[in-house]
Amino acid sequence: MKKITYLLSAVIGASLFAGTIPTAPAKNILAKYTPENQKMIKLGEDIINNTNTHPLSKAFVGNDLTCSHCHIDGGKKPTIGSFVGTATIFPTFTSRKETVQTLQDRILSCFPRSMNGKRPEVDTKVVIAMTSYITYLSNGLPIVAEPYNSATNPYYAKVWHEGSKKFMAMAKKATHKDYESGKKLYAAQCASCHQADGTGVKNTFPPVWGDRSHNIAAGLGQLHKLPTWLKANMPMGAEGTLSDKQAFDLAVYVNAQPRPSIDLMKRLDGYRDNINASKKVKDSRGKNTVRSHYEFYGLDVDVIRGDKLIPKD
Repeated sequence: MKKITYLLSAVIGASLFAGTIPTAPAKNILAKYTPENQKMIKLGEDIINNTNTHPLSKAFVGNDLTCSHCHIDGGKKPTIGSFVGTATIFPTFTSRKETVQTLQDRILSCFPRSMNGKRPEVDTKVVIAMTSYITYLSNGLPIVAEPYNSATNPYYAKVWHEGSKKFMAMAKKATHKDYESGKKLYAAQCASCHQADGTGVKNTFPPVWGDRSHNIAAGLGQLHKLPTWLKANMPMGAEGTLSDKQAFDLAVYVNAQPRPSIDLMKRLDGYRDNINASKKVKDSRGKNTVRSHYEFYGLDVDVIRGDKLIPKD
């Protein structure tokens, strides 16, 4: 089954992305590293796949997610979210932080966002291990300049960029009808794995909303970003089958469900993310909520949902 899924992913990759999409290094490449590096790379892979339970990383995770829930197969699968090629662009400017960011900072920014936790310190063992593994996955690939300022894998940056523009325009016109369409589609194609209430199946399928899922500041918590990821990665085994409208409607529904709020800059006080960020980013303090997220697109989440379930504060 895995071979069929990977073959399908390769076919989708060829149709979605321009140029040649790199694959993970062959197993014999790892043997060329020193024994110490090999241990650190393997440790990093273990942490990526078991982030919420691994002894070195679990204290920094505030939900039931692992890195591999978004970066499938530990970031080795040739699709959006792949780590194969990610290390080739760092250090690089990122528009989200409005500063030049290192690979370590980029990795660690996921802990307070997607993991709804706290950020480990740079150069601790957990950070060195994760960075070693992600860097290893770019073995032999050329250093490149990624023009979209996204601080993401350069082999998929154009798809992310174009998808964000397309779905941003759709987001500003979202309606309750889109929400209802997404609700039906979720029940038909997603609930069997992620459950009707979005809580998922522990250690098997991740929660997609609620207290144990990512907070609203995560990349996939953004209405204009989630559809691009969904199109490339869901449903499992049938990746690439969702239309733009289906992926968007699913995002409207899923992202309008309750999930953790966050004052990101307050949580990052004292960390390098905040120290190196521009004044504009530092001044963007305030509680980010599901409600404020929809307001960003000029939408009222009560109108989108057709009820008043989402809190006002």
